[in-house]
Amino acid sequence: MIYSSKEVLKLLKISKPTLYKLCREKGIKPNLIGRRYRYTEFDLKRLLSNQGIDTRDLETKFVGLVNSIWLILVEYANCLWENGEDKLKEIMIKNKDNVFFMNTTTFREKRK
Repeated sequence: MIYSSKEVLKLLKISKPTLYKLCREKGIKPNLIGRRYRYTEFDLKRLLSNQGIDTRDLETKFVGLVNSIWLILVEYANCLWENGEDKLKEIMIKNKDNVFFMNTTTFREKRK
C-alpha cells in the first residue's frame, strides 16, 4: 500500500517538519509519483519498528501470545511430570469445557 504525505501525517500524528526530519534521519526515501511524494507501507512499518512500536496486526499478536503461553505450560508440565506435554494434553482434553483456548490442530474432536 502507498500513502500520501497527508495520510502519513495523520497515521503517525506528526507535523510536516517532523516527517521530513524522520525521512532524513531514518533513511526513508519517499517515492516521487507525478509531483507528489508517496510512502510505502514497508517504509512506515520499518520506521515504526525502529521506534519500538509493534506493527503486527492484532490477530498475529494474539496467536504469538497463545503460543508463548502454551510453551510456558509445557515447560511447567515437564517439570511436574515425566511426559509433561502428553499429560498436559490429557488434562486439557479432559477439561475441555473449562479451558478457554485449545490448540485445534492437536485437539481435534470426531465429528458426528
